[in-house]
Amino acid sequence: MKINRIYLYITASLLLPNIFLFFLFNNNKIYNNLYFHHFVIVGSILALMSFATFLLYRGLSKSYEAAIIILGISWFYFYFFVGIVNFFADISGSRRGITFIVTILLIASIMGLLFILRRYELVLIKASDIFNTISAIIIILFLYNFIPAFYSDVLKPLVGSSTTKQFVIKSEFNINTSLASPDIYWLHMDEMVSFSVIEEYFGDHLGELKEELSKRGFILNESASLHAGGTILALISLLNPALYDSYLESLFIETENFPRLQREAKIREQFLKDGLSIREDVTPRMELFRAFIAKGYTHVVVTESNGIEFNHGLQPMGWFYRDYDIKNKGTYLLINNRKPEANVSNYEKILDFFQLLTNTTPLSAPFIQDRIRKFIYMKLESSEDWLAIAQYEEIPVSSIGLSYENHLYRRLYDSFRAPSPKFVYVSNGITHGPYTYIIRTDGNPYNIDDLYLPHFKYAAKVMLNTIDMILEKNNDAIIIIQGDHGIHLRESHEYMRSAGYTEDQIIEINYSTISAVRIPDIYGGLEKPLEPLDISRTLINRFVGENY
Repeated sequence: MKINRIYLYITASLLLPNIFLFFLFNNNKIYNNLYFHHFVIVGSILALMSFATFLLYRGLSKSYEAAIIILGISWFYFYFFVGIVNFFADISGSRRGITFIVTILLIASIMGLLFILRRYELVLIKASDIFNTISAIIIILFLYNFIPAFYSDVLKPLVGSSTTKQFVIKSEFNINTSLASPDIYWLHMDEMVSFSVIEEYFGDHLGELKEELSKRGFILNESASLHAGGTILALISLLNPALYDSYLESLFIETENFPRLQREAKIREQFLKDGLSIREDVTPRMELFRAFIAKGYTHVVVTESNGIEFNHGLQPMGWFYRDYDIKNKGTYLLINNRKPEANVSNYEKILDFFQLLTNTTPLSAPFIQDRIRKFIYMKLESSEDWLAIAQYEEIPVSSIGLSYENHLYRRLYDSFRAPSPKFVYVSNGITHGPYTYIIRTDGNPYNIDDLYLPHFKYAAKVMLNTIDMILEKNNDAIIIIQGDHGIHLRESHEYMRSAGYTEDQIIEINYSTISAVRIPDIYGGLEKPLEPLDISRTLINRFVGENY
């Protein structure tokens, strides 16, 4: 019996960290570039680390039972490290030195508990039946999280799915070479609400902004909305008309009155049931991008470094810009992805896995993140597909002087050298919470109490600057201004509830999006505002061929 008990403890110690690991996999794989074999490799390493730690605790505490207790607490600390740090940071009102202090406190609590349990060695051993049950529960919890992951990513692809997929993603397009081929710029204004919502809920008519856009030839949809509520769902509905018509529309209608988190959970569950994978089915085949590529366009993505590039569906199909901050700030890379996609594919897989782990573990510590990023980027820099971008001296002057804004200008400025005709997708994430990008006149950052309007106005100012950069280069360019969702973070919604907003108002603001389109008269102009879901259809039908 003693040997069986020890084997049970050893098995539990090996599997314990992977309960959390495969829970993360199952709950994030539908939207992220997560791959089962990556988790198996990391899980194997964690299992060995866990077993070694278990033996160490056994030696220090003199009992297997105490070692199991402390091991469970240790892995809890590991996976909830970021939350614990944030908790103490909120209490103290400062983040300075909090990571170090919390680390010391957690280690001290483990050592203190080891010392206490060492004194109760015989009591714990007598209660071995309880610990046998705990070990069995650990094994069951591991299987509960591992089996669905193994089935969906290993067994199911081997045996094939019996489910008939009801969604359609258009991959072949009617190409009319006689149509004009203007340069097109799509400005993705992340979390910017509509003009009407700003007027109704924040008391600002935005008259100056509307006038400036009108002077530049934009037709405004002042009350635009998109029943998605989050970036991923918004992108796949905006950029994939056939997918929306065949599948997403009914799902959005079914969940349109749900609060954001419940809505996304319901939709994610339905995706899994129907076999729709954002990673495998949608990301490589965005209809809007593929249609213009089929006509001979150069596709360019200009986006923030830690934002929506890969895991939100903007897998590079042409040129892709991303800054990194390892050796020298302000260094830029250009991916010319017309060659085989192996390096980009590996990069997106590694990046999403890394971001997931840093969001939930002590890997979030800056000095650890920097070393891991350096390792990832050094591997990629060795590839010929990653070409350094020449430095430019004349970069448009920042209106506020923040690095985010300068980075955005810099990437857009350099994208002008991509050959025409080109479709350039530019992401401006300034408005997206948490609301800490801009500084008040007293030198302090804006916080949730100041909420939203200052960020909207700042992002709008940057947006106008980018528009002027484009028009200076090409006065006939077509420019799309389109938000993906309105205010949607859980913390923001909690703040709004405490401020007296009703659930209907919160959902309305969540769905609201800024939307404006500029099509010069030389390309047929625009007589009335377009609905967000009609923008991709209009662009493709007018400049690629009749497809929708």
